[in-house]
Amino acid sequence: MPAASLAQIDANHPSILTLSFHDTLSAWPAGGAPTVRVIRGVAWATQEGDRRDHVLRVGQEVVLARHGRVVVQAIHRDGTEIQLDDLHTA
Repeated sequence: MPAASLAQIDANHPSILTLSFHDTLSAWPAGGAPTVRVIRGVAWATQEGDRRDHVLRVGQEVVLARHGRVVVQAIHRDGTEIQLDDLHTA
């Protein structure tokens, strides 16, 4: 994923990103209830300190803990569009 897309992630506003197949994003909770929602495609999400993995399809979301790095990967060949709430990349 291009660095310019990562720079647009602002924890104060939901961020919608398009990931190509196998692109991976790392982010950190910003104090609220970090949420990953799939708008198009399929994504895998996990969080540091949590043994669970989440496979999310269109319309599904997961609300994660307020601590620990979050990793999201696009696992749909045609790419995946996700919405991130209360997460930041720096």
